[in-house]
Amino acid sequence: MYANNTQEVSLNNQAGARPQKAKFMLQNLDCAACAAKLEKGLQSLECVEDAKVDFANLTLQVTSGDLARVIEEANRLEPSVRLLPETEKGRDDVSEAQARSNYRELLFLSMAGGWVAIQL
Repeated sequence: MYANNTQEVSLNNQAGARPQKAKFMLQNLDCAACAAKLEKGLQSLECVEDAKVDFANLTLQVTSGDLARVIEEANRLEPSVRLLPETEKGRDDVSEAQARSNYRELLFLSMAGGWVAIQL
């Protein structure tokens, strides 16, 4: 087991092991630039075959042979972001509320950007 921000994640694979797919919910991720930085940073790891951050849904999907290393790097890149393993039951209410809030913020920023573009 690996403790990450008070949340435990089972990590059965180690460096050089067969790659596994994992999906995490992301808490405290509040900007698209931070999401892009996290995705790019994780993709640069040798142990990562694929990493995708979905900012609108606040999720990270990763395929890696060393999930412990992925979590360590994510904590280094964005220390305030918590990676929570997604359970079979789905996302918790707090994450859903945060996802809706981020979606509204993105929608508002898109509309505001369109309005500014029209004014120019």
